[in-house]
Amino acid sequence: MPVLHIVGNPFAGSGRAMRVAPKVAAAAREAGWEVEVDLPDSLEALVETAASVRADAVGVLGGDGTVNAVCSVLPRDVPLLVLPVGTANVVALELGLPLDPVEAARLLADHDVRRWDVGFASDRPVLFSLSAGIDAEVVRLLALRRKGSLRSKLSYLSPALRAASGFRPRPIELVLDGEPLPRPCYQFLALNTSRYAGDIVVMPQADPSDGVFDLAALTSPSLGDHLRFALAALTGKLDRLDCAVVARFRKLEAASAHLVPVQADGECRGTLPVVLEVKAAWRSCIVPKRKE
Repeated sequence: MPVLHIVGNPFAGSGRAMRVAPKVAAAAREAGWEVEVDLPDSLEALVETAASVRADAVGVLGGDGTVNAVCSVLPRDVPLLVLPVGTANVVALELGLPLDPVEAARLLADHDVRRWDVGFASDRPVLFSLSAGIDAEVVRLLALRRKGSLRSKLSYLSPALRAASGFRPRPIELVLDGEPLPRPCYQFLALNTSRYAGDIVVMPQADPSDGVFDLAALTSPSLGDHLRFALAALTGKLDRLDCAVVARFRKLEAASAHLVPVQADGECRGTLPVVLEVKAAWRSCIVPKRKE
C-alpha cells in the first residue's frame, strides 16, 4: 500500500487546516493509501519534518507559502499533492485541483503526475511569481503588520493604499538570458503561471511546464502608466500595453541603485538585486486524471 505523508501549517486558513486534517486523512485512506499526518506548530519544524519524509507522496495542507516551504526541502523524486486551505491557492488553481482539500485527497484514487518548472532565487524556490516594485511594497507592508494567516484578500487593501500614497518609482535594470533590456523598468512581474493573486489570470500564455518564466516589465515611471499596468494585469492584457515589455526567459538578473522591494510567491524577499534561474520540470505534482 502506498504511503502519503501529510505535512502542513495547522494555522493556515485561520485554523481550518487543523479542523479538516482528519477528514483529509480519511479521504486518502479511502483512496487506498496509508496515511501519516504531521502538523508542526512552527515553520522551522514544518521544514524539518518535510526534509525527513520517507513516503510515496507528500500532501501539503496549507496555502502557497506552506507549499513553497515544503518544496524548498522535499526530494525531487517525491510527488507532491497540494491540499489547499490558504487565501490565494495559486498553485492548486494552476494544477486544476479542487479547492476543497478533502476532494483533493480523493484524487489519490486515480490521478496523473505533472512536472512543474521551478525558479530559484538565492537557493530558495519560486513556484509561480517573483516581482519588484509597488506590488512587492504591498507585500512588504503587509508582512510588517501580519500576525498569523491571512483572513481574506481584503488584508491587502490597507497596505495597497499605503504603498500607493508613498509611490516613488525607482529605475530597475533587467538582464534576460544575458541580454540587457535597452531601457530601465519601474516594475516587473516574472510569472511561472497564468495566475498571480488567486484566480486572477494575468498572463494567459504562461505555462508552468514549458521550461521558462514569462515577464512583463513597465518601462514608464508615471503613476498613470502604473495604473494602466495594473489594469492590464487584472484583465490579462499586458501584451497589448505600449509602456510594457513582455518576454520569456530562463535566467533573470535585476538590480537597482535604490532600495526596491522584492516578493516571491506572496512572501517578502528583501530588496534588489536578485537573480532568478529556471529549472525545468523540477517538481512532480499530483493532478486530476486527464480525460481521454
